[in-house]
Amino acid sequence: RASEANEFVTIRDDYVRRENDLLKPSAKIRSLINFVLNRPVGGLNKSVVFSQWTSMLDLVEECLSNEGIQSVRLDGSMARRAREESFLAFQKRPKTN
Repeated sequence: RASEANEFVTIRDDYVRRENDLLKPSAKIRSLINFVLNRPVGGLNKSVVFSQWTSMLDLVEECLSNEGIQSVRLDGSMARRAREESFLAFQKRPKTN
């Protein structure tokens, strides 16, 4: 039913906590962002974020992007070719996380 669908969307919006159409990061994601932003300058300073849940990767990816941090996605739901391209991009781009 339409009303149930609207209730789900409302619950989802509350869970995601958006402000001005931007995702408000959780404490854990803020900590991750601070870690990435405060790495020593120079050399190959790249980070890899692991999660068992692709939905968590969705949130992390959006928050990193909102902070201007480049990232590359690699997860098991991607086609083999897309995974290979992501892996190569991670290797070759100097400022990719």
